[in-house]
Amino acid sequence: MATLTAPRRSPERLRLHGTPVIALAGVGGLLLSLWLTVVPLRSLTQTNDFISEAWPVFQTLSHGRLLHALQVAPAYYGSLILRAPFGLLGAAVSPHWQLSYILSAAPCLAAAPLLGAWLTSERGPSAGASLRWRWCGPLGLLLAVNPVFLYCVALGHPEQILSAVLAVVAVITAARGRWLVAMVLIAIAAFNQPWALAAVPVAVVVLPDRRGRALITVALTLGILFVPTTLLRTGGSGAVGSLGGGVGQIFYPQQLWWWFGPHAWVSIHAHELIVLAGGVCAAAWWSLHRADRLTPDGRLREGLLLLALVLLLRTVMDPWNNLYYELPFLIVLYALYARRPPVHLLVVTALMFLLTVPPESGFRPDWGGPTGADLYAVAYQLLTVPMVGLLALRVFGSRHHWIRVRGRLGNLLPPSPTL
Repeated sequence: MATLTAPRRSPERLRLHGTPVIALAGVGGLLLSLWLTVVPLRSLTQTNDFISEAWPVFQTLSHGRLLHALQVAPAYYGSLILRAPFGLLGAAVSPHWQLSYILSAAPCLAAAPLLGAWLTSERGPSAGASLRWRWCGPLGLLLAVNPVFLYCVALGHPEQILSAVLAVVAVITAARGRWLVAMVLIAIAAFNQPWALAAVPVAVVVLPDRRGRALITVALTLGILFVPTTLLRTGGSGAVGSLGGGVGQIFYPQQLWWWFGPHAWVSIHAHELIVLAGGVCAAAWWSLHRADRLTPDGRLREGLLLLALVLLLRTVMDPWNNLYYELPFLIVLYALYARRPPVHLLVVTALMFLLTVPPESGFRPDWGGPTGADLYAVAYQLLTVPMVGLLALRVFGSRHHWIRVRGRLGNLLPPSPTL
């Protein structure tokens, strides 16, 4: 008598059926963390920038005062425009800020697990990955168990997640030759958060062809998005002001220019220098590698490594560097290792969290005074400056030099990206 056995599903079928489940679980986890952060944890919401920066804009918009809303909006006003339908819905239902914040932040938070699910469905888990990592690992790093994500939500800046995800997807689509989609995505990322302007040259140079057409397209798209709104913001700072308006009263120790002081030229023009650094890195990468000479997988891997370098430079060169500024860089790393994340990513995430989280959070001591600030500056630079050097060597150096460095440092460096 023949025994009946259940048919085995192929790995491809498992992958296609598992991805939506993972995406939904990830979105649900992030939304739950958003609710827990906003409603019960009142101590964290005392520093939520949404209350002072975005909530007044949505209240003004709900009264039909569009021009005034643009003028009082913060430098990331583009993000508030994109999220306005969700924020206005919350303002119409409840007079309190919590519901408006939850609804307007939800699309941004959903972007992270959707990115992880997309990368998993595209490539699948690595063959040597354990069951623990095969489907839960890639998303586990992108979900709200990550302390940087939690604090990003608590401080009221979920738009950082959306711009980072859009930049990653733009570079991936550009590496595959889909220039129009890539340019539109990177332009929306820059409109959502102006720091993404530094990533625009990266998305252009990784294209295998049609770079001139892509450059014109992204310039026109940025002009359509920024010029009308900037002209309407006669009393605001706009994106240009956010790049060139100096540092004002904000000057944190966890950045490169701490030793020069807030009135030094490099500190005042740090935001322009960040955008310039993105262009210089992209031009140097193009002169050394030429995307049209690389395989599609090579363009994808090298393009994301270049993006990681540019976003890491953005954090170390910004006098306003806060905990959520590290998030775009970390998301690029998670995307690079989506199939099999090494423990190095957990270590880097934990160290960046501890070195940039505000002292009033209670997660790190407040040593106070100039000596304590100098110690934090030294600790942060001891972590990030070697990371910048190693990433630059990997991105711009020859394969021979990188192999030599890997041989000397051994397990201190993560394995090659698995994307």
